[in-house]
Amino acid sequence: MSYIKWSLNDEFALKQAVDKYGNDWSAIQKHFFPERCAVRLKNKYYSRIYRNKAFRKRGQFPK
Repeated sequence: MSYIKWSLNDEFALKQAVDKYGNDWSAIQKHFFPERCAVRLKNKYYSRIYRNKAFRKRGQFPK
């Protein structure tokens, strides 16, 4: 799979998918991001979204 740049909308969709499916990365990949690898989804979630407290609380990234 080639690299696909993440948009802010993709990151919000990933957050919503994790809220719905938990850490079932295969299910998230199948239903939300068929063009992305499940491992990349997990890495993106933990590196950008999970560690960002503002996003977890308010659902938005700081400017």
